[in-house]
Amino acid sequence: MRQENEALRSNMTEACRTALPKGMSIRRIAAEIEQAAQNKLWVMNHMAELREKYPDQFVACRDGKIVASASSSEGVFRKLKKKREDLSLIAIEFVPKDRVIWLL
Repeated sequence: MRQENEALRSNMTEACRTALPKGMSIRRIAAEIEQAAQNKLWVMNHMAELREKYPDQFVACRDGKIVASASSSEGVFRKLKKKREDLSLIAIEFVPKDRVIWLL
């Protein structure tokens, strides 16, 4: 059973490597996911101040800075495309004017 598990793990690892885009590594992908998560966390932690500056707008955050904002998500994407920003690293969030409370 142990040999089967090791063989399966080896096959899965090789399958992941061959499925990656050329020049990409699992470490790089993990780092990009972590960076995108940190950008999202920054937006969530600064929502109160973002509400004051960007009420009812979509914002794009990279490295703790708002790099684009617009009243629609399409507008934000247009601005990011014009700036040639790497969308995989950016958090895009809607900033409601009023605080939202979720009841589950």
